[in-house]
Amino acid sequence: MCRMSNSSSNRAQDCVKHIGSSGSMEVVGVYRMFERSEKMRNLLYLKYFGDGDSKSYDNVKDIYGKDSVKKLEYIGHIQKRVGTIRKLKVNTKVWEGKES
Repeated sequence: MCRMSNSSSNRAQDCVKHIGSSGSMEVVGVYRMFERSEKMRNLLYLKYFGDGDSKSYDNVKDIYGKDSVKKLEYIGHIQKRVGTIRKLKVNTKVWEGKES
């Protein structure tokens, strides 16, 4: 996370690298955004728009209290998954037994 200095004469950046796995980077980033929203902007996020990956949502759903954040799924992600299942079903040969 990098922050620019507020001073117009001093444009130095204060940077910190993410420590941990690349898979946890999104989880940590989303948690920080939700956590800082209340302190810095007096703002609470009530809805989380996700793409089917629940790791980030599971980390923030109770951040302001029990089940305070509701999850909404991106419909394109769902449509993509349904399309994949439909293609798999069409392209898979089904072996039927013969009756005697």
